Amino acid sequence: MHRVHLTYTLERLHDRQRDLHHPLMALLAAVHDSGSISGASRSLSLSYRHVWGELKRWEAELGQTLVSWVKGQRAALSPFGEKLLWAERRAQARLAPQVEALRSELERAFAIAFDDSAGVITVSASHDDSRRASASCIWTSSLVAASRPSPPSTTGAACWRASTH
Repeated sequence: MHRVHLTYTLERLHDRQRDLHHPLMALLAAVHDSGSISGASRSLSLSYRHVWGELKRWEAELGQTLVSWVKGQRAALSPFGEKLLWAERRAQARLAPQVEALRSELERAFAIAFDDSAGVITVSASHDDSRRASASCIWTSSLVAASRPSPPSTTGAACWRASTH
């Protein structure tokens, strides 16, 4: 079984690339759509040699033929290549809502990191009776960080004093 590893990029502008993509799937789709290695290389703005080399490398990595290599005929995906491309497209379609939710959540989290007016408050608490006071301190601290109001309670006053010193 092959494992899938997910990564993401952080960039100023979104380049309209699909949120989840794999270079092999782009190669397979380009060969499928164009019917040739040279057409695939042109559509991907890559050299013929690079596309051919990558397809051969992936065939060795996966232990399966991806493209039918018949001289004088149009390039065609092998049955395994077709199945692999189909599986990736199916997974993309099924997971699109979850991937979009994950992307949005990451963008929201990083938006806070890039917001100069946002701050981070670290609160530590033990597992004893002070837990209730800690929850009040967290609530008060977030109010203090947001607008610096006067403390609403005695516990809040102690937390407020601690966060302003």
